[in-house]
Amino acid sequence: FLHLHEQILALIYIISHHALHHRSLHIHELCPHFGAKGLALKTRMPEGGVEIDADRDKIARVLTNLLHNAVKFTGKGDVEMTVKDLEDSVFCSVSDTGMGISSEDLPKVFNKFEQFGKKEKSQQGTGLGLSICKQIIELHGGSIWVESELGKGTTFSFSIPKDEFHS
Repeated sequence: FLHLHEQILALIYIISHHALHHRSLHIHELCPHFGAKGLALKTRMPEGGVEIDADRDKIARVLTNLLHNAVKFTGKGDVEMTVKDLEDSVFCSVSDTGMGISSEDLPKVFNKFEQFGKKEKSQQGTGLGLSICKQIIELHGGSIWVESELGKGTTFSFSIPKDEFHS
């Protein structure tokens, strides 16, 4: 219950405040230590990292949520985080070789309180994490999307402007 309460409060805060505390950061610093379930984490990012003007804590929350979901829904295989330094924006994606999301569920994936693929209690959550991710990315002037195939895996991707800050 406490986790649900924290997620709801975070969502309310993000929606109501539209406040970002931006500062320069390097994306590679946000890659959390990874070691669970014997999965391999592959990272593909520029050698020197990518610097953006963003709210470090909120972008870290997005990446942590996407990586956590990838681990949670991947029994065996790989999770890959890709970062690309584009001319005016930064592209990030988290891909897994997990259970995937059905084509019927894809349009609802960023809705509040939506949950998919609930096979075990350990895979259940609040249904708010992806909605919070969407809010954070949109506050940064970016966009987030998902591609998935049932039984083959999922890729969540987002793009945010590097220099232009939106608040």
